Amino acid sequence: MIDTTKLRTIRVLSAAALAMAGCSGTSGGEIPCVEDASCPNDYPVCGPAGKCIAGTSTSSTSVAVVGAEGHIAADFLSGTVRVLVTARAASGVQSVKLAAGSTSFSASTTAATPPLYAFDVDTATLADGDASLTATLTAGDGSTATANGTLHVDNAKPVITTFTVAGATTTTITAGKTAAISASFTGGVSATITSNAGGSVSIATGGSVLVSPDVLTSYSLRVTSRSGVSVQSGSTGQPPDVSVAVVQAASFTGNFTVDRTVIDFSDTGNLAFTAPTFPGGFTAVVNDGSGASQGAITSGGQLNNVAVPSPMAPTTTQLTYTLVINNGATIPDTVSVPLIVKVRPKISTFAFQSSGTNAATFDPGDSVGLNYTYSGAPGGSAKINGVDAPLPGPVPFANIQASTVYTLTVTNSAGTAVTATATATVRPKIYSFAIGATQSTATSTVTISNGDTTNLFASFAGSGASGSASGTVSCATSCNGTLTSGTSIANGIALGVTGNTNETLVYTLTVSPSSGAPITASATIKVVPAAHAASLSAGSGMIHAGASTTLTPIFDFGTSPVAPGSATITGSDGSKYANLTSGTGINIAPSATTTYTLNVFNAAGAAAATAPTNTVTVAPGSWSALNTGAGAVENGKRLGATVTPLGGGKVLIAGGLDGNAPLKTARVCDASGACTSTTTDMQSARAYHTAVTIDPGALHNGGKVLLAGGFTAISPTTTTTTSAEFYDPTTNSFTDTTIPITTTTVTTGRARHIAVLLSDGKTVLIAGGTADGTANLNTAIEYDAGSASTPSTADITGNMAQARADFTGTLLGVVGSTNVKVLVVGGKPGDSTAELFDPAGGSGSGTFSTITGTGSSVGEDKRSHTAVRITGSDQAGKVLISGGIVGTTTITRSSTQVLYDPTAGTAGTFTAIASAPLGIARSNHAAIALSIDVLICGGTTNGTDTVAGCELYHPTSGLQLPTPTMIEGRKDFGLAAITISSIEQILASGGTANLPGTYAETYEPN
Repeated sequence: MIDTTKLRTIRVLSAAALAMAGCSGTSGGEIPCVEDASCPNDYPVCGPAGKCIAGTSTSSTSVAVVGAEGHIAADFLSGTVRVLVTARAASGVQSVKLAAGSTSFSASTTAATPPLYAFDVDTATLADGDASLTATLTAGDGSTATANGTLHVDNAKPVITTFTVAGATTTTITAGKTAAISASFTGGVSATITSNAGGSVSIATGGSVLVSPDVLTSYSLRVTSRSGVSVQSGSTGQPPDVSVAVVQAASFTGNFTVDRTVIDFSDTGNLAFTAPTFPGGFTAVVNDGSGASQGAITSGGQLNNVAVPSPMAPTTTQLTYTLVINNGATIPDTVSVPLIVKVRPKISTFAFQSSGTNAATFDPGDSVGLNYTYSGAPGGSAKINGVDAPLPGPVPFANIQASTVYTLTVTNSAGTAVTATATATVRPKIYSFAIGATQSTATSTVTISNGDTTNLFASFAGSGASGSASGTVSCATSCNGTLTSGTSIANGIALGVTGNTNETLVYTLTVSPSSGAPITASATIKVVPAAHAASLSAGSGMIHAGASTTLTPIFDFGTSPVAPGSATITGSDGSKYANLTSGTGINIAPSATTTYTLNVFNAAGAAAATAPTNTVTVAPGSWSALNTGAGAVENGKRLGATVTPLGGGKVLIAGGLDGNAPLKTARVCDASGACTSTTTDMQSARAYHTAVTIDPGALHNGGKVLLAGGFTAISPTTTTTTSAEFYDPTTNSFTDTTIPITTTTVTTGRARHIAVLLSDGKTVLIAGGTADGTANLNTAIEYDAGSASTPSTADITGNMAQARADFTGTLLGVVGSTNVKVLVVGGKPGDSTAELFDPAGGSGSGTFSTITGTGSSVGEDKRSHTAVRITGSDQAGKVLISGGIVGTTTITRSSTQVLYDPTAGTAGTFTAIASAPLGIARSNHAAIALSIDVLICGGTTNGTDTVAGCELYHPTSGLQLPTPTMIEGRKDFGLAAITISSIEQILASGGTANLPGTYAETYEPN
C-alpha cells in the first residue's frame, strides 16, 4: 500500500517546481500540499485543508518524493528517468538518498537547486507495475526523515502477433484493385503502417486497411506501448514487412480454335485446341462444359489429345469448351473464350423386343415390339415406318400378318437424319389349345370326375395353303375313344371329350403350314374318381376352457387317383384346418362349444357325398389362487375343516386337522386375497365338526356361525366334544354358547355328524356321527340358536332308523318356508336306505321316517359322499347325490350319481343317472350348487391320495361336463360362495395332503 500523502506530492509536481524558485506564482490557499516541505517560501505552511498558506513552518525536517521530471503522476515510465525529491532541515541538509527496496539510485549528474534533489532512476531495475520509492533525509544534527512515492513502470515491448497483406506477406493485385493489410498486436496503445513510397495510416489491433498501389510497394508496421516503447515489423523477433505487386488486366489477341467442330454422338476420339496470343506471365487452361480443366495451354500454342466425354448425356447436342486466361494476380483477373463442338445424333440399337436382334420370325397375328436406343436428337424427331418413336420405346405393331421391313429414322434439330432397319418374318402359330366348358374359361390342364364331359378348344392360324385349314388332335395314351367327334378340330370350334377312364390324358394339336415344319401344342385332362368322407371323430367330445382334444378324419380320394383331392375341417367358430391326412388326428383347442365339419373334394372339386360333423363342447370355469402367502398356511393341511360363507365377500375357515392334531385357529378370507387370523381362536380345537350360519332374520344371534362338536383329539384315544360356540363376524371372534349339543337323554359328544339349519332360520338339526371314531350314533337333537340370546336344546321324538356317520343331511327347501323336511342319506355300511326328518312330526319336536316304496333306495351304501340341492334349471329342488365310499368287506370309491325328486311318489324317489357318472370315482370330496350346474371337486380315489380334478353336473341336459382342476389336490375340505368384484365365485380351502402352496383358491363359473 502506498502513502496517499506521498502521492499528493507527486500530483503537485508543478507547485514544487515553483517552490524550487522560492516563490509561489499564486496566492495562498491555492497550492495543494502534503507537508511544509512541499510549499514555497512565501507560503511555507501546509494548512489543514491540504493547501499552502502563509505563516512560519514548525517542521524541523521534511522530505517528499516529487516525481519523474517532465511526467505527470499517471504516466507509465520506461528506461532511465530523472526523479525529484524535496528536502529541508532546520539544522541543514547533510544528505538526501533515494532507493527502491535494496536498490539505491545515484544523484543526477546535473544537480537540482535545493530544496530539490535529482536522482537518475533506471526503471529496468524495477519490476513492471507500481514501484515504491523511498527518499531518506539526514539533517545536520543527525536526525532523519523519510518519504515514499510511486512510479508506474512499464518496460515491456509490444508484440506484433500478425502483419499480413491478403493473408500473406506478399500479394499481387490487378492494377486498379485493392488489397487488405491486417495487423494484430498486444501491449501497444498506437500503431502506424508506413509505405516505402511515403505516407502512413493508423491501425487498431485486429483491424485492416485497404491499399491500391500502382507499382510494387512495401509496408512496415510500428507499434508503441503506453510507456513509449515501440517495435517495428521486419526487426528481430517481429513479423516481416509486407509487399504488394501490381500486374495488368487479362487480355489476348487472335482466336481460340479446335481441329473438329462437328463429331458423332458418343465419339471416342480426341480433340486438339489452339490458343490465341497473350502477354508473358499470363497462364491459360482449357475447361470443359462442367468447368473441369482439360489441361494448360501456352500463348499461341496447342493442347492435343483432349478426350471426347464418354458417356455423353442422352440430350447432348453440342460440347462447350472455354479458354480461361489468368493474369497471375493473387485474386486473379481472367478472360474466358467459349468454343462449341456440335454433336450429330446416333442410333445405338434397333431390334425386335422378342429376340433382341434386327431379324426375327413371328407367328401370324403376333404383336411386334421394336426396341431402340438413340441419342443426340433432342428437339428433333424419330419415326419407325412413319410412326413416332419417342424414347425409351418400344413401339408396338399389332396383328402382323406379313413379313415386314421396319425402318427407324432419327433426325436432330439441324435436320440431319440417320437410319437403321429390322426385318420380321411371319410363320404359323397356335394361339391357344385348352380344355373347359367354354372357351373363355378353358385352361391347358383340367381335372374332371370320371363320367364327366368337357371340351377341347383351339385357336390357330397359318394352317395349310389358305392359313385357315383344320388342325388334328391325337391322344398320347391312345385314348382317342374319349373324343366324341373324331380327331379333326377347326379354329375356334369345340371338340367334345368324355372322361371314361381314370388316368391322365394328354392331347396334342398339330397345325401344319403349306410348307415347312408343323407346330404343336398340348393339353391335359386328369380323370379322377369320386372322393369319400367316412367319419370325423373327436378324442373327447367335451373339454374345459383352455384344454385341447383331437379330431381324426377318415376319408379317401377314390382308388389310385392321378391327382390328390383336398380335405378340410371347418369349425362353426371360423377355424379351418387343411393339409389333413386320413386317420391322423389334429389338435384343437376351441374357446367355446364348436361344431366341426369334414369337407372332402376330389381333384376336380367335386364334393364327397357326405360331410361328417362332430361337436366339441367346451365347459366353462377357471380356478385362480386367492392366497398363497406363507403366513396363511401356518396350520398346514386343515383336514376336516369347515368352510362357511359369511356374506360381504368373506368366508370363515375354522379348525381341521394338522396331522393328528385338531386346530383351534381360524381364518377369514376376503375378496382381496387376504386370509387373516380371527381376533380370537376357537374356544375348543375341532375337526370334522359342523358350522352353520344362523339366519340374519333370527330374533337372536342372527348372522353368527354356530360351530358344534367335532374331534378334539385323534388317536390313540379319539375324543369328541359336546361343546358349541358362536363366531361373530362383527367382532371377528369366538364365544362359548354355554349350551352343549346335548339333552337330558342325549349326552355324548359327536363328530362326522350333520348340522342342518331348518327352515325357521334359527333351529339346527344335529344328528348322527360318531362319539369315538368307532361306534356310530342314531341320536339327534334340535338346537335352538335364535329364540333367545342363550340357545336351548330339545330331544327329537324319535331317533334315526340307522346309526350314521359321514353322511349327508339336505334341507329340501329354503329358509323362511314352513316345516321344510330334511333328506338324510348314507352313513351306514351295507345300508342304502334314506330317511326324512319332519320338523313338525311327532309331538312337534320333529321325527325321522324311512323312505319306502318304489324308488326308495339310494342304490348304494354311500359314505363320505355329497348331496346338493339343485337351485337352477327345470330340475330345481331335486337333490344330486354323488360318489362316496361303498361296500362293507371290500371298500371302493363310487362314480355313481343319484337324483332325488322330493315331489315324486309319497316321499320322493331316487333315480340313478346312468348317463352322467362322475368322471372320477371319488369320496371325501365337496360339492356346491351354482346358478344352474353343480360343481363337484377334489376328494380321494383310494383314501390316501388327494384329487384336484373338478367336474360339473348340468341338470338340464343331464350331462357330466368337464371343468378346470383346482390348483391343489384336496379332500375333507369345503367349498363356499364368495363375492369378488360383484361376481359370485366359489372358494376352496383346507383338506390338502401336504402343506399347500395355495391356502385358498377361487372358481369363476363363467
